[in-house]
Amino acid sequence: MLTLMKRNVFYVLVFVLYSATALSDTIQASTKESITKCYESQNSKVPSSEFCESALKMAMLEEDKALILSNLALLQFREGQKTKALNSITEAISLTPSNSSVFVNLSNLKIRQSLFLEALEALDLAVQYGGNQQPAIYLNRTIALSGLGRFLEARENYIQYRLLIEPTGQKDPREAEAK
Repeated sequence: MLTLMKRNVFYVLVFVLYSATALSDTIQASTKESITKCYESQNSKVPSSEFCESALKMAMLEEDKALILSNLALLQFREGQKTKALNSITEAISLTPSNSSVFVNLSNLKIRQSLFLEALEALDLAVQYGGNQQPAIYLNRTIALSGLGRFLEARENYIQYRLLIEPTGQKDPREAEAK
């Protein structure tokens, strides 16, 4: 009888631990989905900060919160809420002061304000914090340099951007047609 009770207690403990893990996995997946929707809503025709606010409530990690806040700042700026955007990006930087993605979003905000030198400074910080392989850095740098009239440097950065986004090891389809 005692062995049967031990076995039942074991099963209950396993069930409880498994349920907690499954619930945690579900929350993580839901959070990642909300973060993705927050990011995607920046480029939609009708921007909405709803996904970002929802993701912010679910986020548990400082890195996730910072990334969501920086995306939310872009949406807020696009919606004309410039003060809220500044507060959101400032909070994002304070949460993770060495997150390169947050500085890429800061550069995006600076570009939208035609503050091209400040955008370049933010991009330099993004590279300093390890984001030198992020295509968005080179695209934003291209835009900022163009805004400053530095077209040769802008072109070089655009080439770097294209190299990072194009799949490597694949032949150009035009080459296959030529043979």
